[in-house]
Amino acid sequence: MVSHTATKIVFLDMDGPICNRREHWTRSDKVGGMWRTPSDAAIGFLNILYYVDPAHTRFVVCSDWRRGSGAREKVTEFLSNAKFVGEYHADWATPIQTEREDAKGHGNDVTKWLSDHPEITTWIAIDDSTIGYGNDRRLIKADPEDGLLMSEMKRAVRVLHGMDFIDGKALALQNREFAQAPSKPRV
Repeated sequence: MVSHTATKIVFLDMDGPICNRREHWTRSDKVGGMWRTPSDAAIGFLNILYYVDPAHTRFVVCSDWRRGSGAREKVTEFLSNAKFVGEYHADWATPIQTEREDAKGHGNDVTKWLSDHPEITTWIAIDDSTIGYGNDRRLIKADPEDGLLMSEMKRAVRVLHGMDFIDGKALALQNREFAQAPSKPRV
């Protein structure tokens, strides 16, 4: 299912935050190449971001995974297989720009997407690169070696939802997520 009522957006880079070197080198159930093994912890963190406010939180892909024929289906299937339960915005990915514009980084892509969606004022970007974001506090910078860690998750919940991760509601929602996760993400 897609949503037209989202008020909070999570821009998501895949290579680094979700699929990182640690997961590739330490897991025996590798899904594919270097950047194709998802971190269970990172997927769990994304699910928590969604469940804190499922009526308003939507995801937008800003990764290079948005490129090519059938990209939407490939991304949603990959994340679904990794047990991601969040919903995507109707405009599910940042725009593919010219090579010159693309060299300015995902931050530039996020800026373009936001300019097309002026109703969105609350957002975070989970990325392993700072290119194009400047000093924006809404960038949740993940390490490409280790991916999205607890410190980044706490900050993401604080910036996107205005609450501390240790807040009872967030913890209760974390437990609910594992018990009631649907089998496929809503697209």
